[in-house]
Amino acid sequence: MKVVRQLFILGTIAIPFSGIGGLRAMGEMRTELSAYLYLLAIFVAAIYVLQSMRNQQAGSSILIRPYLLSQIFFVVISVLAISFMANFFQITTDTFRERSGLAKFISSTMVILYGFGLAHVTYHLANERWPTLILRPVALSVMICVLVGALELAAKYGYMTGIYDALSNVIHTGFGSYSNWPGSAKWELNWDSRLRSVAFEPPALANFCGYAWPWILCGVMNNRGIARSCYGLILILLSALIILAGARTGYVMLAGNIIVYGLLRLAYLPQKPGAGYRSYSHIITFLLGAVVVVVMVLVAVGIGPVIDNIVAGDKESNISRLASQLAAYAMFFDHLFFGVGLGQYGFHLSQYLPYWGYYSWELLPWLIYPDAPWPAVYSIYARLAGELGLLGLVGWPLLWIGLACRVVRSTRLYQTMTGNQLPPLAYPLVMSCTCVLMAGIATDTFRTPMIWLSLGLICRYLFELRLYLQNFTKHADDQFSATTHNPVIQAR
Repeated sequence: MKVVRQLFILGTIAIPFSGIGGLRAMGEMRTELSAYLYLLAIFVAAIYVLQSMRNQQAGSSILIRPYLLSQIFFVVISVLAISFMANFFQITTDTFRERSGLAKFISSTMVILYGFGLAHVTYHLANERWPTLILRPVALSVMICVLVGALELAAKYGYMTGIYDALSNVIHTGFGSYSNWPGSAKWELNWDSRLRSVAFEPPALANFCGYAWPWILCGVMNNRGIARSCYGLILILLSALIILAGARTGYVMLAGNIIVYGLLRLAYLPQKPGAGYRSYSHIITFLLGAVVVVVMVLVAVGIGPVIDNIVAGDKESNISRLASQLAAYAMFFDHLFFGVGLGQYGFHLSQYLPYWGYYSWELLPWLIYPDAPWPAVYSIYARLAGELGLLGLVGWPLLWIGLACRVVRSTRLYQTMTGNQLPPLAYPLVMSCTCVLMAGIATDTFRTPMIWLSLGLICRYLFELRLYLQNFTKHADDQFSATTHNPVIQAR
């Protein structure tokens, strides 16, 4: 498994590199450098599994069914299968821009399977020491983004432009230009004044930074001396990157991370919990639920004026986003329970797109030219609503809210039984759940590796806590020598 571990670490370092020139056969993952490394890791791990089965190594840890992860996989695949069967005729007969509905369903399902493969590999590698497996690679990746971002910023002011242009020609080759369709938008090196560093575009950079933020904070919280100062500096630079990227996704994730950290520290998982902290957490949970309901009501009531302002405005990206999402929700109301099928949004877009959506120069080419970018939904919730109906729209947030709640409950029990010791992964795992939920507001893809890394780590963390607490209950006088070596729940 050493090769798998090395490929996994390299893939984690490569996560923000999302604009490379890749293989067309990789579909929507072709420009993601991390996807190639993670797929190699999954492939090598699969070979290892086959060899272990052949040698009948029943005790091999990689042959053990992962706790929770298998059940989650079964539920997700069942939802996809139910939606597919409900829309079988439409999916197998639809064509759009020289693509068939069945081919798109298969390619979209492959992204989900890739994600679960990555989650399984993460689960089994998590018996390694987590700082080496996750924290340090993420920190190194952030520093690469900072250095390239600094070079990019200098180039914008006329310094070291030759060096930056040469570097950009290597790391941004995946989106040189779309010249195969008339009227295409040229993706020149300076097409956006915001910072994108090694990523394809500023929102992609901000998305990665939002996911990385809890882990760098974890490094600050669980180190001392020079190491803590280094992580503190990286955290400051990371926050600056999010601001300089200027993407709404990054702002939402940064604000959400700070709020969730405060709630964990003060109410849900304080490092030194007081006698009545659980009562406070129940009150805060009620208030948060009330805020969510109020916000949803306000959005529903005020959506009309919002649409009018956006249509009358001059920001075409806002028109593209809103029109795309409203089209997805229109699909949802016509296919309430099962949606139109995974990956089928583009085949139905022209039927549901508001008339003012054609005002955007981004949307119109998507509907006409075969080589144009595939239509985007710009929100995972709108996509799930349109493609999978209630099953997807309700199931996705419930999955991550449920995982976050289980981490909190299990960690509280662990704290009670061990004298208020707080496992170092508790905060970043809960915050990662909220990162998935917040990132989904403005992104619509399942290819983001941090989603699946978080899923694998959370399931492994819950398994280790469960094992520890079972041994604690059975052997109250034991020193737990059989389980205290588990690095997933140790301080370092």
